[in-house]
Amino acid sequence: MSSSIIYAGLIGVLSAAAYSDVKTFRIPNAVTVPAAMLGLALNSSLPEGLGLTPALYGFAIGLFGLYPLYLLRVWGAGDVKLMAVVGAFLGPVGLFGCLLWSLVIGGITAVIVAWHRKRGRVLLENLRCMVYQAAFNAQLRKVSAFDGPAESAGKVAYAIPILLGTLGYLIYQPHV
Repeated sequence: MSSSIIYAGLIGVLSAAAYSDVKTFRIPNAVTVPAAMLGLALNSSLPEGLGLTPALYGFAIGLFGLYPLYLLRVWGAGDVKLMAVVGAFLGPVGLFGCLLWSLVIGGITAVIVAWHRKRGRVLLENLRCMVYQAAFNAQLRKVSAFDGPAESAGKVAYAIPILLGTLGYLIYQPHV
């Protein structure tokens, strides 16, 4: 029963973030900060919660582990903070499961958005440039932000793939 409360709280928070992201292409701190505190509080106070330590680990791994995606301009800061919130609710294991689902759904969403806007060639060219730049940086053994594409294939409100990926994970996670 407690895990249902945790899951419902997480889905509610992700829905609010997705609404904001669709409207403004931003996920405000007014959503992510209270959401992280809620996840930590629920996990430390409910009998079936993970406990405070695993919830803190999930939050920290989400925030600091995914921060390079922000530095590389792959994700926005709000997307990284939102995944940290997922970690606060579900811990490190749940965070990784949701992240994998979210990345797959995000990739599919990006292709659909580019196709819908007739920008498929631009998407492929941007991908090619990113791969070449990543390979070049690997040869130089340096990490630097990707140069922005000359032309965008379309903007994606990434809170939607995070919401859908989390739902997919929660529905299809192995039950022990």
